[in-house]
Amino acid sequence: MSLNIKNPATVALADELARRQGISKTAAIHQALSERLHRLGFGETAQERLLTELRAIREEWHDYLNWIVAATRRSSSMTSMESLTDGDRYLSCCSDPSERA
Repeated sequence: MSLNIKNPATVALADELARRQGISKTAAIHQALSERLHRLGFGETAQERLLTELRAIREEWHDYLNWIVAATRRSSSMTSMESLTDGDRYLSCCSDPSERA
């Protein structure tokens, strides 16, 4: 089979891709088209694409929630440390009011 590419810029792109990868123009074009079709979801059903997208969203939210939990723990740890180093505030919140002078 033959494919006649009439656009010189497209031919130049195929030449450059083939040269950089050390493969034939046919292999370069095949690889480029296969990769593009894969990114577009070629061969996948709509349900498979949706599940893939939902899994990616779930993973992003999982990472984000872990970040929030870690930030909250850091923040509460800092607050606890600040209260321990501030004697007046520590005494006022932790001692019996009748024992204060």
